[in-house]
Amino acid sequence: MVMGTMALQMINDDSLANRYRPRRLRDVVGQRDVVEVLMAQNRRLAAGDKNASQTVKLFSGPSGCGKTTIARALAAFELCENPDLEVGDACGECEACLTITDGRLQHPGVTEADASSNTSRKEDVEAFVRRFDYMPMHGEVQVFILDEAHGLSRQAADALLKPLENLAPHNRVYLLTTEPDSMPAAIRGRAEHFQLRLPSVQERVDLLLRIATSEGWELSLEAAERVVELSPESEGVRRAVTNLSKLSSLLAERPVTPDDVTRVLGGVNAEVAAKVLDAALAGSPKKTVAAITEARLVVPAREFYTEVSRQLRDRWYAAVRSGADPMPLQRALAKVTDALSGEDFLDLRGELALVGLAQAAAPPAAPAQSVSAATPAPRPVTVEDEPVSPPAVDPTPAASTAEGEDVTERVIKSLEEMTPRPVIAVAIAKEATVTVSANTTTVTVPPYLLARAKDPKQAQAFVKAAIAAGLPGKVEFA
Repeated sequence: MVMGTMALQMINDDSLANRYRPRRLRDVVGQRDVVEVLMAQNRRLAAGDKNASQTVKLFSGPSGCGKTTIARALAAFELCENPDLEVGDACGECEACLTITDGRLQHPGVTEADASSNTSRKEDVEAFVRRFDYMPMHGEVQVFILDEAHGLSRQAADALLKPLENLAPHNRVYLLTTEPDSMPAAIRGRAEHFQLRLPSVQERVDLLLRIATSEGWELSLEAAERVVELSPESEGVRRAVTNLSKLSSLLAERPVTPDDVTRVLGGVNAEVAAKVLDAALAGSPKKTVAAITEARLVVPAREFYTEVSRQLRDRWYAAVRSGADPMPLQRALAKVTDALSGEDFLDLRGELALVGLAQAAAPPAAPAQSVSAATPAPRPVTVEDEPVSPPAVDPTPAASTAEGEDVTERVIKSLEEMTPRPVIAVAIAKEATVTVSANTTTVTVPPYLLARAKDPKQAQAFVKAAIAAGLPGKVEFA
């Protein structure tokens, strides 16, 4: 953790995230190695070593990792009125530091631009780099911060290259990007590249606890962890701090519990998802479906399955560490994650993944008992195919099917190639077994899916898929 002392400076702002925005390099969360290198360079520059640092720097990393924060903190050191030269960092308290790191105010020594919008064209970049020729208006240096640098067009990048090659000693250029490989190699080759990472869960939790202490709030470790859990990692530290601010009114009066956090931030109570997973891992599809139905009465689908995926991941890790078979959990996690990545039929796809986990965890079924002749087996549900012009195929497809060939995969492939794609039928097929005998294609599905499979729309999709796969068009569900 970079934040050694509670030196987070506050300004007159109601936003908790702005009040605790890092004003110095040492306050940046989660980038200890990069910060240490930058402060070491600053110390050497202060000692007179002009070759200690390159004037062009490239900061890359995912959104929310702190690229802009570090660039502004470094600019603050360059223009600080009272820099700490022994440490190699800005004071974080002078007017220059507060103005530059706030980001909403204009400092005469710092120019910020976004390459994905107003500097993507050649003429925009030419106007931007023309300022490189000006002498500093404040202090001895001037800083140029170009965000989303990968958004430069080819002509714009060419217009930037030569000015970077001939940069005057009083200029500093900081390029920020989430896609460093998309930038021209010639520009990357002239910059000192620093790769940043997203702060870890523990680093974000520690920050929230420190802020709470500074504010005089009683925030438990469990509640802080819950805030972080409900704050997307991709949005970095700021979202976690913003979510903490939503609890400020409660925290000002009393300690908050993890359940309080869940209610205020609109997340899913961890116990709800745990109950579903416990039922699945106990090998009970029926109880799993019942628990899902109960949970979905009060929790939106995306929030519910996001929490389920988090707990599946934790249980998968635990299985790997303990030496238990992690594959059922891994398959379920992959299916839930895939469902969350799309917009269609999230409920159905998530439910299928969890019931599949329950089936995998179920004990082996007892050998089937012989059926008395007086009690005939139930007749399979038959769906006669609607008139569809079948392709010219062998009238005895079962005989032409290569031994060992998986006809289930053929049906799934046919379904996936349909336009529009029958998403529900595909999901059912992935849980089914398809066999061919005589002139009939039999689709065996789990009992809980039988009603869905018998739906005329889904059944007809299977008929068309069977014909397209060269199988009999008479489809039976069992």
